[in-house]
Amino acid sequence: MVEKGVFIELDYTGRVNGKVFDTTIKEVADKAGLKRGEPKPVLIQVGMGELIKGVDETLLKMKEGEEKTVKVPPEKGYGERRPELVRVVPMKAFKQSNIKPVPGMLLTLDNMPARIQSVNGGRVRVDFNHELAGKELEFNLKVKRILKKPEEVLKVMGEKFLPEAQVSFKDGICELHVENPKKDYEQKKVLFVNRAMKVKDVKEVKVVETYKEPTIEITQ
Repeated sequence: MVEKGVFIELDYTGRVNGKVFDTTIKEVADKAGLKRGEPKPVLIQVGMGELIKGVDETLLKMKEGEEKTVKVPPEKGYGERRPELVRVVPMKAFKQSNIKPVPGMLLTLDNMPARIQSVNGGRVRVDFNHELAGKELEFNLKVKRILKKPEEVLKVMGEKFLPEAQVSFKDGICELHVENPKKDYEQKKVLFVNRAMKVKDVKEVKVVETYKEPTIEITQ
């Protein structure tokens, strides 16, 4: 049984009014025409607020390998729509940031995700509500695997955040070995370390970075 705080590999498909808006299953994504990277199971720590409440609560009643479909009302999803979160922003604010607003555009304003509703002269109508706010959602869930050992969790975590790294675990210490870190390494490293420290029995995370000159092969 899935318990609060455990890590699981989860497959899911989310629908609104019968239309798929997100999925971890490639065949479903292809059929729905979704293009958001390569769909694959996600690593989730259940009951810790990583998912919307309706899904989190459902997972706590499931077993490894079990599939379930759940309907999630707005109050356990992305909340009700709030009229006060629809605001009018002067066009000059966008010009100062070299942004040309168009209806439907997604962007971040004041550190909040937002969507442009309309553009009328010098006024831009911006909606700060989540695009799924006020809607009943349907999720197909499958608990693919419950990760019970720290080394299992860390291995999957490494594959997710830093596939180029070697991850090991012994005596409460997680070691991350990386050779010639890539351009986006620092951000991924922070994500890995923050998540790894939440894993049961992990007391310390060590990061070992090795830098080597590239090998040049000469062919004749």
